[in-house]
Amino acid sequence: MNRRIFLRYLLVSGAFFVSSRVRALAAFGDFINPWRIRTVEGSTPEIDIDKFSLSITGLTEERRKFAYSDLENLTDTSYREDFNCVEGWSVPDLKWEGVSLNKIIEIVKPYKKAKYINFYCYGNKYTESIPVSEVKDRYILALRVNGEKLEPKHGFPVRLFYPDRYGYKSAKWIKKIEFSDIKVPGFWTKRGYPYDGKILG
Repeated sequence: MNRRIFLRYLLVSGAFFVSSRVRALAAFGDFINPWRIRTVEGSTPEIDIDKFSLSITGLTEERRKFAYSDLENLTDTSYREDFNCVEGWSVPDLKWEGVSLNKIIEIVKPYKKAKYINFYCYGNKYTESIPVSEVKDRYILALRVNGEKLEPKHGFPVRLFYPDRYGYKSAKWIKKIEFSDIKVPGFWTKRGYPYDGKILG
């Protein structure tokens, strides 16, 4: 083997070794902290909690605005459930705490012609919706995970969580909820993901 071929062999072998180590470390990282960050925004929105207000609008008897402390006082739901991503990974056995969507419905009293709940988020790119008729007790505006307030990257101050639907339905950084007779297509739905996001199997 001449010198040039030998050096090329060393270079290729070294690159393969480094690449294998990087893949192994990445896999280990996913094992110890499997919650990967997915966001439709260029960066995590910076939200001043002292100025935060969640608006409830649309086809309802009452329109309301909730400060973060109001939502904390309304918290009525707590349970343990996995977070499942449509990409095939999960974060198991998380403790979720928040305000049930049924509690919000009870407070604002939507009219019968309000068929959908539309969600709008800080950053203005993330939108989601769900039929009012499909709301379940465990569908929540999540404020805490594992006993701690949401981290900003995970949707602080408030995000959706549906335990029987994929994570792309769980919009982060919610600022407005609208009851409407028209559904707003979600960010991911407009990009080809199923509207209902239900976990199969």
